[in-house]
Amino acid sequence: MMSRLALASLLALLSSAVMAAPQLHKRPFVPAPSADAQPDPSLTDDDIRGQVSAFLGSIDTSISLAQWKALGIRAETPLLEVLNGGSLPTRRAKAIDGLSAIGTSRVELFKTIANNEQEPFVVRYAAIRGIGYLLPENEMIAQLSPMMKNAKDSRVRSVAALVMVKHAPATCSSIRTQVKTANEEMRLRFGPAMDACFGK
Repeated sequence: MMSRLALASLLALLSSAVMAAPQLHKRPFVPAPSADAQPDPSLTDDDIRGQVSAFLGSIDTSISLAQWKALGIRAETPLLEVLNGGSLPTRRAKAIDGLSAIGTSRVELFKTIANNEQEPFVVRYAAIRGIGYLLPENEMIAQLSPMMKNAKDSRVRSVAALVMVKHAPATCSSIRTQVKTANEEMRLRFGPAMDACFGK
């Protein structure tokens, strides 16, 4: 059994990691793209590129779904250029959020990124969320369930579980089963997903 001192040390370590990583609770889930938000036809291609650059460069201001949707599918090209280029991980993650919001068809790219153990966590996190938004429920579960069970990064496993709960509450049973066999660290990691399950 883990001693109190060891547990305190683990909690301190996890707190530091959480501070350095995207906040699962503080960073809200962007709603799935809605037909109510429509592209602005008055925007030129240059306008769209300028807006994409401004949105990706924002620091303290959240970009709403309606703002991304107003750019339309023409924003896909500049967003993909950022995602596939040498931009900072945080900027690439925002590009994925934008692509998800405009309803990109490049979900296969999201799958590749989410499963790539060499990608920064913040980028994989955004890709996993994008998979949750864009794929039908059964396909989303098929993609994220193995990730929840087998990803080397425990943060990725916990995010995969949380996204599944958000979009498919019926997956709570498999998440509970996973938690039963997890070690102490992983049980803590799965805390947000379990909280979401209890809230269903």
